[in-house]
Amino acid sequence: MEFGKNLVNLRKKHNLSQEELAEKVGVARQTISKWELGETSPDLMQAMELAKIFKVSLDELVNNDIKDILVDKISNTEKLAGMIIKILRVLGVLLIIALIGFVLIFSSFKYFEAKPMSNAVSESVGIYCEINGNKEYFEATTNRDNPDLLEFRSSNELSLKDMGLNILDYKDINRLIKDVEKYVNSHGGDCN
Repeated sequence: MEFGKNLVNLRKKHNLSQEELAEKVGVARQTISKWELGETSPDLMQAMELAKIFKVSLDELVNNDIKDILVDKISNTEKLAGMIIKILRVLGVLLIIALIGFVLIFSSFKYFEAKPMSNAVSESVGIYCEINGNKEYFEATTNRDNPDLLEFRSSNELSLKDMGLNILDYKDINRLIKDVEKYVNSHGGDCN
């Protein structure tokens, strides 16, 4: 609807004649008639005065129907909010799946994690010796889980049994190595 028809409707709704309205706005009756016929339009100050008289906004006065625009904007905002909520839900589900996957992977690593061997070395003492023209390396180690359990290795075939020693007689690897050194020295060998 154009401004002129809207002005007629507002004037009649408020039971005002063209003359009464003209007096309130401060213009001639003919000016009101020209506005209603669409021949001329009020300036901004006159339009603001008309809006005050009819207690409407300038948009309503000129019949600038912004309600549809507002409804469209609200509708678009609601659509956008709905899309954002859907995206957040999907991201939430993906995050939960990722966390579950991480927990499963982490727990499987913990389950299959290499466990220390029961004979893992805690302490080791070694000595190089030469006996009967052969170079030997003797090493005594303690077990991490059971420090009283000693192990003995030699680089060649000479064993504790060959030396007349029994590993079960020892609790200290240093004492065992000293007795090996005594054996080598007593059989014409030398250790460093």
